[in-house]
Amino acid sequence: MDSFTNFPEVWMEMLNTPEGYAIRLPEPFVIVTPIQRMCILKAIRPGKIPKVIQDFVAQELGEKYIQPPPFSLAHSF
Repeated sequence: MDSFTNFPEVWMEMLNTPEGYAIRLPEPFVIVTPIQRMCILKAIRPGKIPKVIQDFVAQELGEKYIQPPPFSLAHSF
């Protein structure tokens, strides 16, 4: 709660901007794990969770895990 009262401009920017989920969290949340960051963002910006999860998977496992495979109609039959 102290972070919300001490850094309201950071939290408001996170809420009001389209890319707010990418903003660095203020104190004491600077040293959270990526999973903890996703939990915080789920509480604040639940609509951005799919993008946050995609970014997490891309960072941890690689881009190939978030790219859809190429579709071939001939191979589907």
